[in-house]
Amino acid sequence: MGLQEQVRRTNDVPIEPVEHPQWEGAHVRPMSARALGEFQKMAAPEGEDDERPFELALHIMAFLVTHCLCDDQGVRVFGDDEVDWVECNKRAELLEPIANAACKLHGFDDADEDDREKN
Repeated sequence: MGLQEQVRRTNDVPIEPVEHPQWEGAHVRPMSARALGEFQKMAAPEGEDDERPFELALHIMAFLVTHCLCDDQGVRVFGDDEVDWVECNKRAELLEPIANAACKLHGFDDADEDDREKN
């Protein structure tokens, strides 16, 4: 087997279960490299301080849910183009556990803890 085939066949997408008050069987998986790049641009735009408008925070949460929510086999629930649907049709309190689990999976919560410890 050549390297290209080996890379394509490697299952390198960890799937983590999420305790959710309404969505039994919810899991998260990492974002693709492209989605992660989009997320980082959105979450930390250059030249802006840490005070993000509330609307942007909700959009970021919907983005995380859209790109990370999956079933126990790693099959995503939403397509890339459904961020707006999720944002407009789902309550924030239902998105939050998924978004938090996705952040933890990507290691974003570790950076937040480090920042809190420094202050």
